[in-house]
Amino acid sequence: MADTDAGASDTPQVKSTPLSPSNSATLLIERPYGYVLTTQYNDASLALHDSNLDRSGLNGAVIRGIVNNRNHEEIGFAIIAFNLFDASGNQIGNAYASIDFLAPRTNWRFVTEPIPNPDLQFYRFAHFFTSSDGPGS
Repeated sequence: MADTDAGASDTPQVKSTPLSPSNSATLLIERPYGYVLTTQYNDASLALHDSNLDRSGLNGAVIRGIVNNRNHEEIGFAIIAFNLFDASGNQIGNAYASIDFLAPRTNWRFVTEPIPNPDLQFYRFAHFFTSSDGPGS
């Protein structure tokens, strides 16, 4: 992975930890028609590949990369999150990308929302959030 934390040694391969229904994470997702409540899908198996920091945009930097859906089923909704850091190693924010209805056994080429912070020096993968039913389902 280019332009990531020099201390990161492995490509993250994430399998969500099984949670009981009483402690599953939930999230409100903003959609053009309002907000939708979704619950975390605990059996998702995603792998992050080849991410890089692209500073060429006019509205700020973005993180580009590829996530592989290793599941045999569609993932209704997925978010990838990154922690952002300045030159001193202080965390200065987060960056996110999301997708609806990620097809089984496919790659997702993601681009985060623009990151306007000029102090951004490096990033680290933080978390996947996945939901088995898509927003609005």
